[in-house]
Amino acid sequence: MSNDNVEGQNRETIKELYDEVDEERNAASTAANEVMSMIPRLQRDETETKMELRRVKRCAKEKMEHDQDQLLALEDMVYKREQTIQVLTCEAQAYKHRTMSYGFTESETCSIEINLVLILGFSKSKELILHHKQLNQAYICYQCELYRWDNRSKAVLDNIKSFEADFICLQEVEEYDSFFKRIMGAQGYSGIYIQKGEDHKRDGVAIFYKPKLAEFLDEEFIALNDRGHPESTRGGQRLKCDSVAILAAFKISKPFNHIVIIANAHLKSGEPDLWGDVRLAQTDTLMLFLAFFWRRVSGIYECNPSVILAGDFNSNPSSEVYGYLNSKTIALTMSPFGEDHDKENQADFKLRSVYGLTKREPRFTKYAPGSAETMDYVFFKPSEFTSPVKLLELPEVVDFLPSEGHPSDHLPIGVEFEIKQSKTTK
Repeated sequence: MSNDNVEGQNRETIKELYDEVDEERNAASTAANEVMSMIPRLQRDETETKMELRRVKRCAKEKMEHDQDQLLALEDMVYKREQTIQVLTCEAQAYKHRTMSYGFTESETCSIEINLVLILGFSKSKELILHHKQLNQAYICYQCELYRWDNRSKAVLDNIKSFEADFICLQEVEEYDSFFKRIMGAQGYSGIYIQKGEDHKRDGVAIFYKPKLAEFLDEEFIALNDRGHPESTRGGQRLKCDSVAILAAFKISKPFNHIVIIANAHLKSGEPDLWGDVRLAQTDTLMLFLAFFWRRVSGIYECNPSVILAGDFNSNPSSEVYGYLNSKTIALTMSPFGEDHDKENQADFKLRSVYGLTKREPRFTKYAPGSAETMDYVFFKPSEFTSPVKLLELPEVVDFLPSEGHPSDHLPIGVEFEIKQSKTTK
């Protein structure tokens, strides 16, 4: 083959290689251009996506705020309707009392339910137990203006201050944070509080005490529907009444160290034939927990604490509840706190009614026109060093309750206890 032919073939080969390189370069350039053109589109898509996301978030936030505003508006509407109901209830009761003053009987007029508040207290020199009932703000029994909460709260505070108590127990407390905690704190009290049941319940039980006199040691909150009474034949669901109690232990240091247990309870209200078994089951639970709380405190602090139980038991002196509280002996062999005790070393726990033991139960503690009942009591654990020395006298007749002097449909009952120093006191 001649040199000219070889050179021609080489030139053709080189030309083909150049053509292939140009094609590859063009393809790469085209791909690069496409990628570069995609970048702005992707950036635009990203920007649009972010804008849409912000729009969705803004819409969701605005909807949540709108829903919250609607919820607040509904709550405000419910509150205003409750206030209207209070005013109408007040007016109805005022007309009821006016009608009865014209000679009509209770059965010929309408009636309303009354919720209550409990107070328990001590004096400075000797332990003074005061049990007092105050009307729940949702129910008003006499003059509408007098028993509006802003007016009645002052009467409640004046009533509490007049006792100069060192311990105060409240039940059916709906204004704990907004009123009682703040006002009682200004009077030198600290508080213990538990709300009834679930969040839909607005009231609860509280104990206030003066830290300068009593040192807080221990507490136990009890849901009184936790366990049923073995003699109850009704369904367990009936026990779900959201009734609660507080047990609290304190050390009083003056004039000598002594530990006292204060218990505050409020049993289910209602007619005896309908709710008597429920109250008996709640009493059984209360007594068992109180007995073993006393046993626990005794063991931890190596002492024999005084025990005082006060409350609205919604039961008259002839009821099974009163008989149980005033005579039942609790054998401390099995603790509701999960502790087992040796039967050979068991101790019995028993309470007595202060008024019933020393004098007689009051003629009535709850009063409404046509109805006077005794439902409130103070019980204590008798011992050689704890004894009642004075009872608060109650009137035999009242015109009506509540009144300006008593912002409640219950009268206060009170006991002054003298505690003597014993060998077990530390």
